[in-house]
Amino acid sequence: MSIHAKLSPSSAHRWLECPGSVRLASEMEKAGVVEGGSVYADEGTMAHTLAEIQASHAFGLIDDTERVGRLRDWANTTPDEYHDEMHECAASYVALLQRLAAEFPHTQVMLEQKVDTGVTASWGTLDAAMVSATHLHIVDYKYGKGIPVDATENPQLMLYALGGL
Repeated sequence: MSIHAKLSPSSAHRWLECPGSVRLASEMEKAGVVEGGSVYADEGTMAHTLAEIQASHAFGLIDDTERVGRLRDWANTTPDEYHDEMHECAASYVALLQRLAAEFPHTQVMLEQKVDTGVTASWGTLDAAMVSATHLHIVDYKYGKGIPVDATENPQLMLYALGGL
């Protein structure tokens, strides 16, 4: 069982707008009511896995052998009808990260980083942080299905930026 932050960055939009949702979620958990996922969440997990594999390889964090093995595992657990689109989206994600990394000298690329946001009971795993002496870029990979997400003044990204700083 994974442990989630009481005030996770990914649910910040909810708990900032409705603080009572934190207590309700806690009471539901105590009562044994488990929040179910969705087909969108499942697709997002598959897409994130592929994007992380491809980005890790592109930035030299994993070698060819590990990439091939992880891609094989991903392909074996992901329905074939998702493969082409997810590969295309992952390639766009990697291209964006490469462009951001090239913008500033000596940029450090960090993928799948667990961060404490500086807000009590708020931590999470950010998808990518591009850190240079003068800039911090936080990139959260959104696969784009289900609920639309706006990057402008996005609470999740702002919390990850606090953690990145």
